[in-house]
Amino acid sequence: MKRNNCLRVPVLFTAFISAWFLLHIHVFSEEKDTVPPEIKVEITDADKEFTKSVRKATVIITDNKMKGEVKKEYVFKEGKDSFHISIKDAAGNENTYKSNVYIQDYTAPVERIEGITEGQILNGELDVSIKATDEWLDFEKSFVKIKGKNGLDEYEYFFDGNEISIFVDDRFTDDYYTLQIYLTDKAGNENKREIDFTVNRGGSVFEVDGRNKELIGSFTDEIKDFYITERNLCEVDTDNARILFAFNARVNDLKEGEHYRIEKKKGEGGYTYTYIFYDELFNKDGVYTISLSTKDEAGNVNDTRFDPDSDEIRFAVKKGPEASYNKKELH
Repeated sequence: MKRNNCLRVPVLFTAFISAWFLLHIHVFSEEKDTVPPEIKVEITDADKEFTKSVRKATVIITDNKMKGEVKKEYVFKEGKDSFHISIKDAAGNENTYKSNVYIQDYTAPVERIEGITEGQILNGELDVSIKATDEWLDFEKSFVKIKGKNGLDEYEYFFDGNEISIFVDDRFTDDYYTLQIYLTDKAGNENKREIDFTVNRGGSVFEVDGRNKELIGSFTDEIKDFYITERNLCEVDTDNARILFAFNARVNDLKEGEHYRIEKKKGEGGYTYTYIFYDELFNKDGVYTISLSTKDEAGNVNDTRFDPDSDEIRFAVKKGPEASYNKKELH
């Protein structure tokens, strides 16, 4: 019987992958091995530098002297990350693999806002600073928009570095505004924020009801309830309204509910207050003067006497032939 002098020698494969696994593979070979191990790598989103999804690499190692395959998985860390593989068998055959550098960003940009808060009411200038925190902010897709509700004001602002500074001057008319912040990074993470605020520099607008407007500066022999309307973007403190009611230059104190009432309505364009003075106040012949002074949420002090678009509310009641007035009394 012929003896086989061939010795079965164990061969050692050592695989090193980015310090995350060390692989020892024992195979037996009776022939000289000159073929290096084979490395196959499959990476999710391999065609994208940035991703907001978890990126994984599946590594498959095979060798012609080894049955089956060795499969490992690597999960990329957030931020910049890559991995490499170095594998050598006992015969000295070596193979290496080095991945590209990929960026995994799982966090949306964060905004920091200074100078404006939700629901703020301004009667002056708006000085706002908006800072975006994100290492990979997409400047082409990140911006801030300010849009008026009742007017046509609409402005866009883009980031200079990671900051936007907005100085709103008097080109912004009194209106309700929405500040919209759109932040996007290169991985596609988004952050959207809206802040509503009001610009109210002009305060209230007063108007005498059409039924009474023709009486201003003139005479009447009969008057019913007298209506004055106050309009404002903001709420008015009517509880502390100062009402000056004078008859023949003598000031009379009026009580709400007894001498007048106030009707309040809120609409899309703001608040409307109607002051209704009862006709019993005007039952004597003489000259009547009415003025209103209020304060709104924006801090504006509103007064019918200082309204440049309105005349002083003064008129005369003349019921008897003996009553007579000259124009100086009414102006």
